Amino acid sequence: MSAQIGFVGLGLMGSAMAGRLMDKRFPLTVWNRTKDKAEPLVRRGAKLAKSARDLAMSSDIVITMLSTPEVVEALSDEILSGLAPGGIHVDCSTISPRITTALTRMYIEKGSLFIHAPVLGSITQAAEGSLLIFAGGDRSAREKVRPVLDAMAKKVFVFENVAEATHIKLLCNFFIASMIGTLSQSIAFARSSGVNPTALLEVISLSSLNAPMYQSKGPSMIAGEFAPRFFLEHMLKDVRLMEEAAKDRAVSMPVVPVLRKLFEEGVQQGLAKLDYSAILKVLEQKKPR
Repeated sequence: MSAQIGFVGLGLMGSAMAGRLMDKRFPLTVWNRTKDKAEPLVRRGAKLAKSARDLAMSSDIVITMLSTPEVVEALSDEILSGLAPGGIHVDCSTISPRITTALTRMYIEKGSLFIHAPVLGSITQAAEGSLLIFAGGDRSAREKVRPVLDAMAKKVFVFENVAEATHIKLLCNFFIASMIGTLSQSIAFARSSGVNPTALLEVISLSSLNAPMYQSKGPSMIAGEFAPRFFLEHMLKDVRLMEEAAKDRAVSMPVVPVLRKLFEEGVQQGLAKLDYSAILKVLEQKKPR
């Protein structure tokens, strides 16, 4: 009999990931704090649970894709209270290594298992099953959930230590924040100096400086279009997590506080629910001292 899958957290990424599992015909039960977000999946045949605990009681594997570490911690208590012995919670959120290590211990003490499997990719990759997934934790648990992860991924990277998966995801998001910071500054400078930023993107595209992100984000940024693919407030959360992790490891990362300040200013300016590339708006409103 196929493992029963529960999915908690149906935001932009979670909905796309859960939809992908339905495409691959996994039996799915869903729950979200905002019930309306579950309706498209329920119309496709997913079962709707009354609560996270109720979902866990009917699932062998529970997948979560949640917005903040605090939400992951709170819902993990509910999920753990409903999981049968041997049940597995796979969290795909971007959270801190402190939390993933603590949750691993907590689940083992209660006879269940926790895997941290954060993802790299956007809504398009989630929907088509071409995410990169970093799965860290107990080997036997990883093997049991591997068919589910494979359905959502172009490649699954495995790590024996749960914190390794957490750290590599934070590092990837540090790259993303740094790259969007560089691109935003470059567009702002190009405009101020009379250089056509579209010409700049073309030059970059033909050089070793190129990266897919520059070509996918650049045109919409130049056009002033910031429809969210990943919320600016969530990137701020991830940069703060990277800063915390660097301090815990006593590693100097002087660029991180600069990025944090930019994203903080974006939130203060009301850009929290725009795409993270909207930090271009922050830079263009700044006046050098």
